[in-house]
Formats: sequence, structure tokens, C-alpha cells
Amino acid sequence: MTRQKDAGGLASGSIPEAALIRKQNNMPHYNKENILVVTKDEVLQARDMNGKPFFKDWNNLKVTLYRYENKTCGIKRADRGGGRGCVVTIVFDSLPQEIQDAIGDPRKKEHILLDYFQIDQDAVAFYNSYRTPTGELKDSQKQAYVTTASLLNAGLALIQARRAEWLGKGKNTVRGLEASVCEDLRTFASVLVRKFHREYNLPENMIRLREKLRNYGALNGQERYASLVKGVFGNQHASVKTFAQMQLLESMFMSQKHKPTPTEVADQYSAFLSGYVEIINQETGEVYDPKEYGKLSLRTITSYLDTWHSKIVTFSKRAGNRQRFISEFMPGGSMLKPEYAGSIISVDDRNPPFWYAKGKRVWFYCAYDVGAQCFTAWVYGKTKEGIIVDFYRNIVRNYTAWGIPLPAEIECESSLNATYRNNMLSEGGMFQYVRMEANKARAKYIEGIWGKLRYGTEKKREGWLARPNSLRESNQKGEDDCPIIPFDDIVYDCLTDIQNWNNSLHPDQEKYKGMTRWEVFTENQNPNLRQETNWKMILPYIGYKTESSCNTGTIKLQRKEFFLGIDGEITTGDELISLLELLEGKEVDVYWLDDNEGNVMKALVYLRGGERCICEAIQKPKFHRAKIEQTAEDRKNMGLVMAYINTFSGYISRRKSEIDKVMVIDHRTTVVNNKFVIPGLEQKRHYEDDGEPEILEPETVEPETVETEQVEVLDEGNDENPFENHLKDIQKDDKQILIQQLTSNF
Repeated sequence: MTRQKDAGGLASGSIPEAALIRKQNNMPHYNKENILVVTKDEVLQARDMNGKPFFKDWNNLKVTLYRYENKTCGIKRADRGGGRGCVVTIVFDSLPQEIQDAIGDPRKKEHILLDYFQIDQDAVAFYNSYRTPTGELKDSQKQAYVTTASLLNAGLALIQARRAEWLGKGKNTVRGLEASVCEDLRTFASVLVRKFHREYNLPENMIRLREKLRNYGALNGQERYASLVKGVFGNQHASVKTFAQMQLLESMFMSQKHKPTPTEVADQYSAFLSGYVEIINQETGEVYDPKEYGKLSLRTITSYLDTWHSKIVTFSKRAGNRQRFISEFMPGGSMLKPEYAGSIISVDDRNPPFWYAKGKRVWFYCAYDVGAQCFTAWVYGKTKEGIIVDFYRNIVRNYTAWGIPLPAEIECESSLNATYRNNMLSEGGMFQYVRMEANKARAKYIEGIWGKLRYGTEKKREGWLARPNSLRESNQKGEDDCPIIPFDDIVYDCLTDIQNWNNSLHPDQEKYKGMTRWEVFTENQNPNLRQETNWKMILPYIGYKTESSCNTGTIKLQRKEFFLGIDGEITTGDELISLLELLEGKEVDVYWLDDNEGNVMKALVYLRGGERCICEAIQKPKFHRAKIEQTAEDRKNMGLVMAYINTFSGYISRRKSEIDKVMVIDHRTTVVNNKFVIPGLEQKRHYEDDGEPEILEPETVEPETVETEQVEVLDEGNDENPFENHLKDIQKDDKQILIQQLTSNF
């Protein structure tokens, strides 16, 4: 169970890590049956108010458990243990109250300092090795000093947490903060004895306790521990500074815009005590009271502001040159070079030391493979605007053209790359790992390469700009003025330097005998690199955007036609049909990037204004019309195109076969009523014939009596044939009548 309380005892804030570790190791916990239990070791370690254990050993505890096993009272075993990783646990609520109090009930809040108090192991080591003129400290003295240091550490931690809590809740002042913490320290005495079996030895007087806490907080490291040893350190110094004085001096030294010297601060402090200078807290508006601060000598003030623990804080804000501050105050790490190319690239911008116009220099942005020791990307321009987009395009183009996966990691500065921090340059995006440094020159490997170029090949060329304040005389400016070099000449020379650099021998000739930097890059790529380029995290941010539409499964881009595809291949079959249902006839956004030759290298298709990638656009394959000229590649392309087209035909045929033939009879009428009538329209039309029909007897003609004779056929020219057969028209009219009769029954 992890206790979550803030400095005021409310359910917020965080607990120091060490306190969490202590509680996880020693606090009761809930088992699988949700019963609060403790281990047998926790019960055996519990002590009463006199420091004596409640049970002498495991056998004594085991006998007690056995005695109450079948009874309704007494301590009960929860888990019998046995087996690897299994321990004996005891039901916490079955323990006597005094044992529960000694162990501590996690369901009860005993004291706020339980979240901050822990035995200071550095203090233990200090007092174990500390020697006085009469020898080492007694064991009881060591324990007392360690307890005092641990209590004061807890008090200082509580001050920081409670100050943050108060300010976070909108309090305008932190008056009474130290007093509240001192009260918490004083009430912690009984808990300290009961739970940690240590004596409370801080002053009972609140004023003395507050002063002791301030004096302890004003020191650092072993000075704190030494100040607690009575009669030897701490109490004999006449120039002891209180915590409040220390903070005020540092605030005066660090906050003023004109950056005063330590002597000026001492003069202002003296005037402040005399009432001639007023000091106001800019954040809280609190006016500092001179009566709460004592006198300090000039030497004390200047010596304190010159100490490391003060300078490292005040100079972090006063220093105008961040790189110089880092070199003077921040340590650096020592890292091994990568074993493979492609493991990491270091990128940065630079201005080659040449003028193309008075006071103007070319901007370059380059990538350097640390393992292969060669340049892999380079762009240039007259300004920074747009150079970062061109740079990442150049990386993708180069690595794709070389057939080499993108590097696993990139180290870069945040000033130009912060735009892509949460998308393309997030880990797993364009690169597997990303390290973005904020204005920290020595954190990037490529910074050292710039110096080799500047003082190597570039220094020998005309127009080289020297540093006026260089430490080496050979790199300082001479008497002659620097000439202006044409922009194109500067670019050509810099690109030539990169080319020659890559074709020079790799610096580690013991490992890569006779191999150039470029040969190491192409032949020693890291085998664990991600082989697939994450285009979906690249093209929406650095690719070109073209608005187009999808018609008959074809998208027009850069005056060429593209088919729909997935994973670099043209889709067919059901997969293509699914894409057509989303895209056919709709407007789309195509994000794409061209290669170094200007051809479309990769294109992704999105619905117009959408954020979800639907598919890829792959250029339509071409093949020769004449069969005699067709190659294997032509036949392959023709097969892809035919499969793409047949997907449409097959879908049409399949869908047609699924559709039934139906007759649609519409009984609806547009007539609202029958108020308007045309006279005689509804009368039936017929012919009257009252006579009986005459039945004619057929004549029997004997075949032998029939004589045939020649008949003359007269040519009537264009006159209409009066014997023309109208049977076809009659049949057509009968068919219409038949349809009317059939439909009239419905």
C-alpha cells in the first residue's frame, strides 16, 4: 500500500522515493483474499516501548499461532507459507493492539513526517568514520547524531513540499511555514520512539528548534553533519549564516538586472538593515523586514557568494553565455563511439567562416554519422527559414537513394527542431530514438567536427574569418581585411570539403584497414536497424501537399497517373474494392516527396481535410504496345494493369448476377378527383351488325382440273402495292393489347 499525502496531510502531492521504498518493504499489505496481513518477520522485528521484542524467535511465535489456531480469539495465521516465494503471513487485526501500534496500521494516518523521515545513510557513513581529538564517537553518540540529521532532513523536505503546496493553492505568503514544520517535528517524538526505537533529541523550545533547522539548512553536505557535533564544529563559528540570510543575499545577487558585484550586494544589505533600502518579493509581494535579519560583515557576504553552492545557482541566471556556464559548472559524460554506422547521427547548423556579403555568411545544416565518421545529409541557404524542412527531406532522399535504412537515433538541438517534437521527431516516428538538447553545444558530437573543418581545410582558403578573441595566436585575426567570396563559390568549396571528407580514410584504421569513411558507412550498417521507413510519420510534416481527386481508381499527381496501393504495391481484388468504396469520386489530399531526380518517391492519400491515411498512390505501370518490343518488365507491368482493370470488371459481373430482374407496377395516380369530364370519352366504341354471319362452304377443287396459266406481272413503278401484307403491324397491335389485358388484372 502506498500512502499519498501532501505536506499538509491532504490527499495530494507526492512522497519521497526513499520513504516509499521503506513503506513498501515494511508495511502490512492485503493478500489475495483482501485481508490485511503482515509477514512473520515483521512481527518478529516489532518492539515494545522498552525496545524488547514481543516474541523471542520464530519458534515462540509458531507455538503461539498453534495455540490459537482453533480458537475464536488470539492471533491467526493467514498463509502457511511453504514453497518458493511463499512466506508465512498473519492476520493483522488478530494481533494485540500494542503489536499493531508497533508495526503501524496503514489504514490510519499517524503523522505527516512518516512520509519524509528516513535514516540518512550518508550521515551513518560520516559519523562512522568521524574522529574527534579524543578518538571515534561512541555508538550512542553516532545513533543520536544520525537521528538528528535524519529528522532535520525530513523537516527541510517538508518545508519544500509545503511551500510548493501553499504557493500552488494561491497563498501570497509563506509566513508561519517554518513554525508549522517545527511543530510537526516536535509532535513526531512519540512516533519516532514507537516505530523507529530512537530517542528524540531536538530542542523542545520552538525558537531554538527553528534556529537549528535554519542553520542546518544553510550548510551543505558534510558541513551539515559536522555542525551537529557539539563543541567541535558549527557552534564555534562567528560567521554562521542563517537560511533566511543566505536566501536573501542570493536573491539580491541574482535578481537585479544590472548584475551587481558581491561588494555591491554587501553595501545594499547594510543599507537594508539601516532602513535605507527596501526589498520586495516580486512573486508574493512580501516586504522583507530588516528586524528579522542580522548583521553580516563584508567578508562574510563576499565569501559566501563566492562559494560553489551559491555560484552554481546564481550564475545559472546571471551568465550571459550558457555554453561557458556549462563548461565551468556542469560535468560532462564520457561515451563510447558506436560500433556500427546508422546507430546514431548528430545534426546541427553552422556558418562557414566566409562572407558572401559584408557581415553575411552562408547557413549550412548537416547530418553526421558518428559510427562511420562521415556526412550523410547537407542543405544550405542564405537564411534559416525553411532550411530545417529541406534538411529532413534531404535525409530521406539520400538514404532512400542509397538503399540504406534511416538511422536508429538522432541527436539535435531544440531551437529548430522543437516544431516536430510531438510528431515526426517523437521516439518511434522518423527515428527509433531522439535526443533533443536545449542549447548544449558539447552534447552534440558534430560540434567537434565543425572545429576540424574550420581550422583544417577551411583555414587555408582565401576569405577565412578568424576569431578575434581566439586563445591561439594562429587562429586570431591578422592585419589584412577579409575579402568577399561569391555565394556559389562558398557553397561549392564547402560541398567539396564534405565530399573529400567522406572519401578520406576512416580514423580507426586498426579496425577498418584501408577503408574510407564512406566505405565504412555503406558496408558496416547496424544489423538491428528498422528496415521500413515510417512514411506516415514523415510525409504529412515535411512532404509536399497536392489536392487531387480519385476517378476510376486513378489519381493524377505531377501530370502523371497513379493507382491505389498498399505497402508499396498496387492493390487488386477485394482490397482494391474496399479502397474504392472510400475514395472513388471523392476529393483527396496527397502528401508526397520526390527523389533527387525529381520523381515521386512516395505518396500517401488522405481524404480532403482528413487526418487518416487511406492508402498509397503508386505510379501506373507502362508497357509497350507492340508485342515484339515487349520485355519481361513490360509483361509484368501489363499483368498488373490488367489485374487492376479486371478487378473492376469482375466486380461489375458479380454485382450484376446478384441483382434480380423485377417488374415494377405503379398503381399511383396523379388524379385527385373526377370533377372534370370530357363528354363521350367513357362511351364504348363498337360497330352494330344485326345480321347472322354467313357460313361459306369450301369448294372442292380437283387437282387434275386445275390448269395453270402464265400471268403477266405488270410493273406499277413506284405506285403503292394495294396487296401489301400488314400482318406485322397487326401482330404488333395484338401484342400491345395482350400486355394491357395481362396488366389490367394486377
